[in-house]
Amino acid sequence: MLCPQCSHSVHRAAVTNSHPEDQIVRKRICEACGHAWFTVEVMVPSYAVGWSAAHKRKPVLRVPMELNAGRTRLRVKHQEPKDQLAPLREANERRLREANGWPHEEMSHGGDALSAVHHH
Repeated sequence: MLCPQCSHSVHRAAVTNSHPEDQIVRKRICEACGHAWFTVEVMVPSYAVGWSAAHKRKPVLRVPMELNAGRTRLRVKHQEPKDQLAPLREANERRLREANGWPHEEMSHGGDALSAVHHH
């Protein structure tokens, strides 16, 4: 988690309240700029969690969820970061579509430019 003020990654939990049974509320303070903000930790069902290769095999949310924390309703999701070649593949697919006059829907999702050529 990054500081919402300065994007620094080092912060501390100055105050933690775990008395509500369904949530933990923390006041966090950024070590760089001193900005204070609050976070809420809630339980999620195990089917919603997966293991991310991009995050050193650490747990991440795999499905969008709507969570309730007290009177607050949260919508959360995780999106796996793209690999480094993905922007190049997407640019090549876009150029190929434009050169052949193909609409966007004819491209296979997640495919490469060569798989698109075989559709024609």
